[in-house]
Amino acid sequence: MEGTWKLNESKSKLTRGTGKNTKVVYDSRLIRDKMTVKTDGVDADGKPVHSEWKGRFNGKDYEVTGDPNADMRSYTKVNDQTLNIISKKGGKVVAQGRIVVSADGKSRVVTVSGTTAKGKSFRTRSFTTKNNPLGPRPDIRHMNRGIHWVRRPRPWLISFSFCFRGLSLSLITFR
Repeated sequence: MEGTWKLNESKSKLTRGTGKNTKVVYDSRLIRDKMTVKTDGVDADGKPVHSEWKGRFNGKDYEVTGDPNADMRSYTKVNDQTLNIISKKGGKVVAQGRIVVSADGKSRVVTVSGTTAKGKSFRTRSFTTKNNPLGPRPDIRHMNRGIHWVRRPRPWLISFSFCFRGLSLSLITFR
C-alpha cells in the first residue's frame, strides 16, 4: 500500500458531481505504528482539496482533516492487497468502499459508493497506478571517460557523471 498513487482518469469510472483524488500518498515512516494517508484532488465544484488521515488499519475511526465530505475515516485490512474503507460525517456513514492492489503492486482499483452532501447516491471506480518517487531506473550511457547517468523524466535531477582515471566527479545538478 505504501507509496504514491496517481489517478488514471481514462480507465476510471467517476460519477459526475463528486470529487476525485488525483494523488494519494501512503506513508508509515512519519508516525510509529500508524499510517499517514494524504490525498490531493478536486471537490465536486472543481476546487482543489487536500486531506490528511493518520491512524491504523484496524477498523477504528480516526479523524480526517481537509475532506469536505467526511470528518472521520476507518480502514480495515482484509489481506496484504485489500483494504475496506468507511468515511463518516457527524457519525453517519457517507461512503464506503474497497481498495484492491494488483498482484504486482503497480496498480490498484478503488471502488467507493455513498451519498454526496446534496443527498445524491454515487458509485465510483478509480484506477490508480503507483508512482515511483525516484523515477524509472537511470539510463547508463558509456562515454569516453566514465559513466554518465541520465534520470528521466525528473526535471529536478539533471545528471551525475564519474570519470574514473581523471578522478573528477561532476555534481548532481538541481533546477
